[in-house]
Amino acid sequence: MPRKRLVAACALACTAALASNARAGDVPATDDPGKDRAVVLDTVTITAEKRETALRDTPLAVSAISPDAIQRKGTTTLRELTGDVPGLSAPGSITNMQSLYIRGIGTADPGFYPAVAVYVDDVYLPRPFGVGTFILPDLERIEVLRGPQGTLYGQNSSAGAVRFISRDPDDTPAADVALGVGNDGYREGSVYLSTPIKPQVLSVGLAVASERTDGYTYNANLDKEVDAVDLQQARLKFKLTPAEGTSATLSLDYTRDRSDNALYIPVGYPGANPRTTFADVDTQLGRIDKGVTLHVDQDLGEHLSFKSISGYRKFDDNPSPWDQDGTPNPANEWVQYIDQNQFSQEFQLNGDYDRFDFTTGAVYFREQLAFDRLTGLNGNFSELLSHLHSESEAIYGQAEWKATDALGFVAGGRFSRDRQEFANDSFRDTPDGTRTSQVYSVAGLEHEWNAFTPKIGVNYRWPNGVLNYFTVTRGDKLGGYNRAASTAQIADLPVGPEKVTAYELGSKQTHLDGRAETSVALFYNDFRDYQAQVTNPTVNGDYITGSVLVNAAKARTYGAEFEGTIRFSEDWDLKGSAAWLKTKFTDFQNPTGALNSDYTGNELPNAPEWTLGLSSNYRLPLSLPGETSIDAYARYIDAQFSDIGNTENTRVGAQTYVGAGIDYRTADNRWDISLKANNLLNKTYAVNLKYQAGVSNQAAYSPPRQIVFGVRYTY
Repeated sequence: MPRKRLVAACALACTAALASNARAGDVPATDDPGKDRAVVLDTVTITAEKRETALRDTPLAVSAISPDAIQRKGTTTLRELTGDVPGLSAPGSITNMQSLYIRGIGTADPGFYPAVAVYVDDVYLPRPFGVGTFILPDLERIEVLRGPQGTLYGQNSSAGAVRFISRDPDDTPAADVALGVGNDGYREGSVYLSTPIKPQVLSVGLAVASERTDGYTYNANLDKEVDAVDLQQARLKFKLTPAEGTSATLSLDYTRDRSDNALYIPVGYPGANPRTTFADVDTQLGRIDKGVTLHVDQDLGEHLSFKSISGYRKFDDNPSPWDQDGTPNPANEWVQYIDQNQFSQEFQLNGDYDRFDFTTGAVYFREQLAFDRLTGLNGNFSELLSHLHSESEAIYGQAEWKATDALGFVAGGRFSRDRQEFANDSFRDTPDGTRTSQVYSVAGLEHEWNAFTPKIGVNYRWPNGVLNYFTVTRGDKLGGYNRAASTAQIADLPVGPEKVTAYELGSKQTHLDGRAETSVALFYNDFRDYQAQVTNPTVNGDYITGSVLVNAAKARTYGAEFEGTIRFSEDWDLKGSAAWLKTKFTDFQNPTGALNSDYTGNELPNAPEWTLGLSSNYRLPLSLPGETSIDAYARYIDAQFSDIGNTENTRVGAQTYVGAGIDYRTADNRWDISLKANNLLNKTYAVNLKYQAGVSNQAAYSPPRQIVFGVRYTY
């Protein structure tokens, strides 16, 4: 009953916000000297449209997560944002290789580009390796853009985009040192230092962080704790401002990850339980991820500005071992070695006039990926060796014309060309990795795709500060070659792009004289050429033996999202979010010809119907020097399927998480002492389920309760 009441309240709030503008409060005019500024909500500035705008005045479904909110909740993974960000889902338990879904659309196979684009300081990360965890203390904010972002962010953003923005050093010296300890051997530490080298000319900032845990699952076969975390990150930034209106920012980052890859538990295996496995593989990862980014910004007068973004990144997994069956037998396990490097260059020209704003740009991207995987499946051992070279070029532009002070029109488009070159070799091996015979070899495969992703929209800004908008956008997720192909026939088959046309009606409001803000979005997505993994299909008239990703379906998703914040007083903030989602395969080409492989009418995988979140920050009215506050949150994630077949043994049940914390800050705002608890009720949920014929069901489980005591010093 409580959840039904919350759902009804959220639905009512959404309907009321769209239907009525007349009673919305004035825009929170922080220019009004009579306003109590301590009660008015702060203005949040974002760059989701590649220029600075106020969140409340951006005609886009976007959420911004501040570093303060991250610290108060102890959030360190994207998975923990589910429920806080409406429409976002991060299924499973593999935080160091996190698949992301927005509004029911995502990509589970890291061999293909994802549908949710991830950017770090405006540099695109094309693979999910390492994107799910963030521990550096220089994080300025996270922006989550919901819905296709093909015009400004290109292909592979057909579901949305996640942007990590780090802090630039400036002329103000700053220091932040934090330490934390907790159960299961948890320990964390971070340092941020920033200082000018030459005031108003050159500044430097350094962020370093480490996080370790002993693990929360016992491997009875290897007699050790697993699911451990061992992660270190660092970022060094230099900002040069040689003249007014000119700046150059150089960023170097480094990540070392020796965490354990996530394990599955064999359901029903003697002695196994959610915290005990019998895997025969030590799944400790060996990953190095590093990059360099150069931002150059130049004002070209009163209305124009130019930006250049250059990025080079490289990561190595050496090794990355996995055990997916959890038994002492090599039923489903592999070890893979990955060597990836990429280069990207983007140029932007931005204009800001009284009634006309625009962003134009050109982008080049290149990736080299070498992949070697040794697999043990039911006692049989094989090896796949793949090489992929990808190149992409694009030009884009988006503009808003304000026909009146209230009415604005948006139009944009992106032309892109993508090319891939692919080679794949398959071998039979012995358990120690010795090759015994070659199964097949393909080389010199090439394919090219062209795409146009437009956007049109209309905005209306009411006198009382309400913003309404309607947009129609196109999104496109690139296909490619089947990297983990069991036969030459599959390796030779390129998968076409997945296309979406999206319609969105949204509204953003300010209430109670600036003490409350709400946003609502209603959306409908029409997908063509949905990429689905099927077995033994017939493609282009040819029967193919094996599992292959093909353009198999049409689908639709639709729903509503709500997000709101209210400041009841100087001491109490409350934030809530809700997302309602319906998904369906409207046509499945049934490429296998078997009755049980026609999934028309099924739900899309990893698409919970409801996700809800509620968080509170309350400052206690104590007669003590300094400030003591209490934080609490609750997240609800509805049931969902892990596969397109909607089989009952892959149905992940509903999950509810509760967390709380208490924080004391000294009167000089220098020292901060906190105690936080995540998964306070110590709930254990199966967050991913798999079924493998002839083995058993396998499940991955949520982490147990974690309590962390922390101390922070800020200057």
